[in-house]
Amino acid sequence: MSIVERALGKIREERAAEHKAAAAVAPPSRMEVAVAPTVPPAIVPAHSLTLDPIALRSTGLLPAEQFDRRVRDDYRRIKWPLLEVAQGRGTTRIERANLLMVTSAEPGEGKSFTTMNLALAFAAESDCSVLLVDGDLARPKISAALGLENERGLTDFLKDPKLSLSDVVFATDRRGLSLLPAGRPDSHAPELLAGQRMETIMAEFASRPQSLVLFDTPPLLATNEAQVISRLVGQVVVVVKADETSRTAVKNAIELISKTAAVGVVLNQSKSLFGAPHYGDYYGYNRA
Repeated sequence: MSIVERALGKIREERAAEHKAAAAVAPPSRMEVAVAPTVPPAIVPAHSLTLDPIALRSTGLLPAEQFDRRVRDDYRRIKWPLLEVAQGRGTTRIERANLLMVTSAEPGEGKSFTTMNLALAFAAESDCSVLLVDGDLARPKISAALGLENERGLTDFLKDPKLSLSDVVFATDRRGLSLLPAGRPDSHAPELLAGQRMETIMAEFASRPQSLVLFDTPPLLATNEAQVISRLVGQVVVVVKADETSRTAVKNAIELISKTAAVGVVLNQSKSLFGAPHYGDYYGYNRA
């Protein structure tokens, strides 16, 4: 067991203890208020997009072809505990559980790779749809890989109340998967994410229980956008690069995440018995 894996175990115990303590004294959450939600109209994307596997491989968002099958199997194992909670089938009820974000402590740990492959894994389910949101507004890798870096997206939607989600969402050629690009750069991105329009649209997303919304967000220790988004989602996946990320970095990053969110960790690029990188080690935190 590596130093990072031992550290994850310790952090998991601490996080679970914090979650139990908070639950014992916290007032009833919004989830406990018996109000029937109003489901907003479905998003009908005004644009369409073909996912180019060559472009996605060349930018590191898909694995090399020889690893395709193994990586798909890895991400099936990762998606199932997340999906169980998102669809309310777990032992713990979590508010906004169908809203998930993927982040990391530091750059270069594989969070965008994880986001893309998780989105494809979720979209393979027959009973849910997936909206992939490029929320890494400073370095929108997914948008750039798909040639959408100059298209209207999240920042434009948040700034312009005349825009609807349909105006900025792209349908893809993968059944059940649509994409919201990052949008054009804006120096006030943190304020946009923390604004009322973002809160309103996140509440609308949460009212669609058969829809998953998956955010790719910046590293927690690099900018404060991920910390802001963690207050609006129900589940957070932290990607940790095995044998490289320090225990201190992981601990400091997790401490920035909202205490109301369920947190899990994907241990990325750990070595298998055959020396090849392995992507499927998932550790759930406060799910007790």
